Amino acid sequence: MHRYFVLILSILIFSCERTLTQEELEAYILEPSHGLIQSSEARGLRVEVLLRPGSLIAYQEYKQQNSSLEIKKQAEEKYKHNLYFTVNVSQDQQDPLYKLGDVSRYRKVLQELAFRMSSHARLISSAGDTVAVADYAFPHLYGMSDAVSVLFAFPADSLATYNWLELEWNDPGFGSGDQKFRFAKNDIENIPELKWE
Repeated sequence: MHRYFVLILSILIFSCERTLTQEELEAYILEPSHGLIQSSEARGLRVEVLLRPGSLIAYQEYKQQNSSLEIKKQAEEKYKHNLYFTVNVSQDQQDPLYKLGDVSRYRKVLQELAFRMSSHARLISSAGDTVAVADYAFPHLYGMSDAVSVLFAFPADSLATYNWLELEWNDPGFGSGDQKFRFAKNDIENIPELKWE
């Protein structure tokens, strides 16, 4: 009897927490047990990939503007058709661009990051679908961050049924090698809703 009470209480608590603030949702994503963040280390480089809900990107745009209902609707519509993944690459908790060793290598990797990252990532589904990058953003922070970050957008409409998605990362010149990061469908579908404030 006690076991059933705990189970029912857990379900009630879980269902009440399905809408989270921006800070709570970001913390939820960073909790490894939720399956939305994957990482690996190779050759002194750490590559971290996290799924970023479109609602968070829409919310940031909404907050930067006048936070009106119309802006909210526009932002939600703009970001709801894609899956977003952020890839962070660091070396000793620093931006690896400034540890490349020579100017020509730095320029080459910077060119890849700024203009050719569409060819450095793709999504593969358990159903065999291959989804190309729809768009990406690389904010060059000139050494002010502890990692190089690239935000990738993939069209969700291109995916039929799947049990998992694998992000294939092709290293643009840091030396980490090509890697794959797998995300389960259940973890993606169980992302809580964002509470718009």
